[in-house]
Amino acid sequence: MIHDRGRIKWVSLMIPQHKKLIANLYHSESDVTLPTIDEQKMEEMNEVISLALQEERDVVLKYFSNRRHFEVTGTIERVDPLTKQIRIVVGSEIKIITFANLIDVYFA
Repeated sequence: MIHDRGRIKWVSLMIPQHKKLIANLYHSESDVTLPTIDEQKMEEMNEVISLALQEERDVVLKYFSNRRHFEVTGTIERVDPLTKQIRIVVGSEIKIITFANLIDVYFA
């Protein structure tokens, strides 16, 4: 049986610039774009956020940052309409997420 080492055997033949370009290519392949959110979804998210503030319930916020999707679970501390930011308490730290980066909000 032939044991092929794949990319490993070609690495020694590459110059450092090629290695860097290939690493950037692999990293950029996993990039995602910010999805567009329609009015109905925005209304649903606003309802969940306002209920979570009133009842102090835990929520899961899906948000977009640095070409990636992230999830955070915690209690919403404050919603600031002027700066368009949500402050959420996650464990012992406070995370600030902007409205523009929100993808989804639902109860935990």
